[in-house]
Amino acid sequence: MAGGRSSRLGRDKAFIEYHGKPQVLHLYEMLASLQVPAYISCQRSQADQFQGICPLIFDGDLSIGPLGGIFAAMGAYPVHDWLVIASDMPMVTERTLVRLMQKYGKKSVTTYKSQKKAFPEVLLTIYKKELLPTFRKAIHRRNYSLQTLLKSMEKHFVIPENELELLNVNTVEDLNAVLHLIRDQQLPNRPNSD
Repeated sequence: MAGGRSSRLGRDKAFIEYHGKPQVLHLYEMLASLQVPAYISCQRSQADQFQGICPLIFDGDLSIGPLGGIFAAMGAYPVHDWLVIASDMPMVTERTLVRLMQKYGKKSVTTYKSQKKAFPEVLLTIYKKELLPTFRKAIHRRNYSLQTLLKSMEKHFVIPENELELLNVNTVEDLNAVLHLIRDQQLPNRPNSD
């Protein structure tokens, strides 16, 4: 998911280099190493920025936040379930994704949930294809909150091995804190350490 405006941070989160390359490319390569097909969900106006990284799925003209991106992806490829990861989560590792995929099963949603927060991480989640009609109805009713929608869904929670895996970068302060963590090598389950 890379279609956000990044207004609080003041720059595009997808292109911040945490691991020696733009975050969107880092995530794409991580998914490719796990043999998971990857697409970038973005606004049509952002297409030039993302060309050549991987296939694009446009959020459409809805401008309704992450639900619009997920809905567009499900509409484009309705026979697939969708692993969704936000581009503002620099501490996610291959192990984070493998654990999510291992827990994926019969429930409509498999999602990470911090033990320190009351709500799940809706943008580090696997959504089953059967949710497309539910999302269509929600959009029709102008209910765009994934948190609200998840409350009524069958879900499986995955507890992170390290709470840092769920860090989101939304502000300059968040960015500085994450860069400090990375600089000090305090990464959760660093790639190639397993």
